[in-house]
Amino acid sequence: MNQQKKGVENYLKVLKFKMKKLKQFFTFCFLIIICTGCGIGYQNKVKTEGREFIERYPGNKITIQKAIKERKIICGMTMEEVVLSWGKPTKREEITLGEENYEKWIYEKRENGKLTDLDILYFKNGILVFWYE
Repeated sequence: MNQQKKGVENYLKVLKFKMKKLKQFFTFCFLIIICTGCGIGYQNKVKTEGREFIERYPGNKITIQKAIKERKIICGMTMEEVVLSWGKPTKREEITLGEENYEKWIYEKRENGKLTDLDILYFKNGILVFWYE
């Protein structure tokens, strides 16, 4: 019985050690994703290259088509694709941020006349480059 108890204790020690290592591994992976800015490279390519970046890679076009079907938006969509996905915006305006000109679209969601949600989209040369939800 004593031998069996020691075996279980050793097993639990090994299990705790492995769980600790696994937790460290996932923490490391999470930090890598945060530090490299998951999606920022794609977003920068869309901002600098525009629609050419989307057209160059067939996977990008498929992703946009899927997003439209799921009523989502992603960087690289044209204004027409955003309208297909979300409908027409509540407000539109031309703005300058720094030295860059953008078209800003605002989507307001209301319940019982009260504003419940607000999404702000920014287009450069007709391409969605970033947004705030």
